[in-house]
Amino acid sequence: MVEVDPVKQIRNFNELKQINAYKKWHKNISEELAVELDEKERELFCLSMNAETPLEHSFWTQVWHYEQFLTAKNKKKTYARYTRRAVEELDVKRFLENLVRKPETLGFKHLEEFDSLDISYEQVILEHADQFDADIIKAVNKRLSKQD
Repeated sequence: MVEVDPVKQIRNFNELKQINAYKKWHKNISEELAVELDEKERELFCLSMNAETPLEHSFWTQVWHYEQFLTAKNKKKTYARYTRRAVEELDVKRFLENLVRKPETLGFKHLEEFDSLDISYEQVILEHADQFDADIIKAVNKRLSKQD
């Protein structure tokens, strides 16, 4: 279960709001600065989700990317609510293992439709393959190979 320090989370979210406000008011920022702001935003997001291990950091980074994808697709701020709720009940590793054991999710199909599987949760498993059983890696490779 993910334990979140509310004070730390509020501080990080306040910084995130400042970054977003800056982006809105300064639309003509350089690409270099835009990349730097995105990196800072992702880092603050991971911190606010208490990402302590490399696996958790990679996972929450993918969640951030997926939520950006959903927001662009839906043309309004959209959160990965199912993911967040499921990780609260389980932990990151068990969530990912359960995800792969199930049929393709709607989120996976959306990413596939927009050729954005590079931000799928399955990629996190491949990035940290040493932490997962062989059957999980096999299932991920099978799922992703169907998309080629």
